[in-house]
Amino acid sequence: MKSFNHVKRFRFIPKRFFSSCGGPISRLPNVSQHLIDQWISKDTFEQVRQPITKATTIPPQAYYDDTYFAAEQQQIFEKQWFCVGHTAELPKNGDTKVVDVGPQSFILTKCKKGKIHAFYNVCRHRGARLCEPGDVKNRKRLNCPYHWWSYRLSGELVSTPFFDSDNFKKKDYGLLKIRVETFAGMIFVCANPEVGSLSDSLGDIVNLFKDYPLAEMDIKGVQEYNLDVDWKILAENFMEWYHVGPVHPELATFSTPEQHLMQEGSGNYVGFVTHPVTNSGGAADTTNFNPTPQTTTYDQQTAFFYHLFPNVSVTVYPHSVYTLVMLPTAPGKCKETLYLLQHPDCKLETDTQEEYQSKVDALFKFVCKVNDEDVWVVKRVSKGLRNSQYVGGRFSPDMEKTCYRFQNMIGDAMTGLYPGVYPPQMTDYYKSFPHMKETKSQDDMATAISQSQLNEEIFEEENTVYAELLNIEGTTSSTETEEQAEHQSSQTFSVVEMDPATDSMKVLMKDQEFKVLDFSETNVESVENIVDEK
Repeated sequence: MKSFNHVKRFRFIPKRFFSSCGGPISRLPNVSQHLIDQWISKDTFEQVRQPITKATTIPPQAYYDDTYFAAEQQQIFEKQWFCVGHTAELPKNGDTKVVDVGPQSFILTKCKKGKIHAFYNVCRHRGARLCEPGDVKNRKRLNCPYHWWSYRLSGELVSTPFFDSDNFKKKDYGLLKIRVETFAGMIFVCANPEVGSLSDSLGDIVNLFKDYPLAEMDIKGVQEYNLDVDWKILAENFMEWYHVGPVHPELATFSTPEQHLMQEGSGNYVGFVTHPVTNSGGAADTTNFNPTPQTTTYDQQTAFFYHLFPNVSVTVYPHSVYTLVMLPTAPGKCKETLYLLQHPDCKLETDTQEEYQSKVDALFKFVCKVNDEDVWVVKRVSKGLRNSQYVGGRFSPDMEKTCYRFQNMIGDAMTGLYPGVYPPQMTDYYKSFPHMKETKSQDDMATAISQSQLNEEIFEEENTVYAELLNIEGTTSSTETEEQAEHQSSQTFSVVEMDPATDSMKVLMKDQEFKVLDFSETNVESVENIVDEK
């Protein structure tokens, strides 16, 4: 392919190719498996494996090349959990929704028992599509328009008019199922029967949302975008705040960049917070609505931003949530759906229904404006990275740690490593996953992962939730060597427990020697005393 000439020139293609997870991708017969294999070699992502201060982003061809697109469909969207929408889109038994992802199409249903199912959008008779994306409605059955074969919403084949055969049993020809799970009111599917549960993938973010009532929220607005932009560009744009000042002047007054802090733990997600948010007379001000029920005082002063790997971004304001679901449609193209959700209790008691609706409309207009600004700039990125001389960029260590973490997740999923959960505060891939550094083949990698039990020494540590609030800096004397200083500055704390209401903080360490560092902006008087409380 023409685009792969650039890859060869910059040595992104390894000398030998191998497949990490099996046969060729379905429904993409024009892409040879050996071209796909070039994208699932660990060498292709070596530049992003370096420490964040030295790392280079993944190859730009990953955002538009058709062979990469085929590899990504095979390695991510056919083998990992990904988001397809919200449970609030299927409020009644009998509701259905069609979701297209690349060449695949799925039907979501809510059967008469209230359970959500997911199926491939294809009749088992002659392969006709059962439903089209716009054909979303409440129904009793899924009927094929070709020969009138009919299926229950739970997938069983129940009717085959004028079809009779001694060698045919309806129970053997139900709809083709795909795994489906829900988390915090979001619907995820997975075509891989061997991958673990959704909660295994998400890690400790499951606990962060444990008591948050997102599943009880109503959809207040939906905006769809069909873009000539790869979904990963949208994801990376969401998760970094480097661009907030230049691109979002109105948002910057409410969620100011200088108040942004990383918030990550162990799991396949990236996250940060704005604390505190600043009321600025806008539609998102905290005074316009009641806070979301079951939230703390800290929650009610904070905006949380999470991107759940691979394809859904979640913004949690004190009074509402908006999500961005990004689904690839073709090489360099995607469909993005913006949802605004709010709990019914967020309506102020003093507001009439008309006043409340006016505030909701203004809030939806605000979040759409922010997203429209993002769409404007990512279109430029999509066009710019196709220049033949562009080979990738660098990461801002302060404001693009999330992108570094996300791109390493992409590299692992593409090469079949996908270790399950990422450690807190990853800024050096091989320090986080030392067992992967010297492996030479997929078999070696699998063996290394098994032998190290996913690097127990990292993953058994408790999760860091507010580690960035510590603002830790190593102090070195003039006699210390550069190597000692580097070791000192790389010390991290594995567990941080914080009471945001009182700004009190407890740091726990696991069987480690340490030197007291400078804990700025905290009320901690003695690290030794706190550690002794363990």
